[in-house]
Amino acid sequence: MSRVEHDSYKESDCLCGQGQVTKHVASTDYPFGGADVRYTLDCSHCSRTWRLQGSGTFVDRATEQAAARAGEGAMALYRQHAALASQIIDRHMQALGPMTRKAELEELHRLGFSSATYAAYTKSRREGSSPGEAAHARPGSRTLLQIAGPDRADVERLGREIEAADAAYKEAGARVVRRRVGA
Repeated sequence: MSRVEHDSYKESDCLCGQGQVTKHVASTDYPFGGADVRYTLDCSHCSRTWRLQGSGTFVDRATEQAAARAGEGAMALYRQHAALASQIIDRHMQALGPMTRKAELEELHRLGFSSATYAAYTKSRREGSSPGEAAHARPGSRTLLQIAGPDRADVERLGREIEAADAAYKEAGARVVRRRVGA
């Protein structure tokens, strides 16, 4: 049985100089065990503006929250697209008439909306998913546009909005301010 030794020491001053960053190390006496390292920010002023990632990096809360909001906006658009695609695919499958589960899956494979195995697909259908809910149509899919019918304009609009939201998220992520502890 191995023992765990805990050590804590000042790693550096905080960014404003009124507090400090403390490094906490937990290591075992086992020769191949490695160590668990974490940092804490012991400054009431800096902790309102910054947070510490486990790797010892300061992250500006405001820019990080802006990136998170941009990501949430993009995810909301992806959910809207998935719901619309599900309706379109279900309508397409109904237009083809009654089909076996195997024929449904073959059609989804042909359209490029599924790579599921037969067992996974039938399990999903037994659990109550429709063919459209079991499918995965990506934004910008030409095949989805071809079968969209009256929803084509909505699919195109959502595709453009998703593209813009992804770019905004990427840009916001690049703007997140990070600084290494002690740098």
